[in-house]
Amino acid sequence: MPFSLAEDDAELCMALVTRSEERNMRILNYLNLAALTAQDPKGEPD
Repeated sequence: MPFSLAEDDAELCMALVTRSEERNMRILNYLNLAALTAQDPKGEPD
């Protein structure tokens, strides 16, 4: 069920963890997508 945050300055913190030697391309692609999605409009990470 979707919900909205009442505060304009509300934040969501999220972490993804994987092994440093990860070679599974599905996992690596997911991590890359998550990193791209987490960027602000200027293209800088949050």
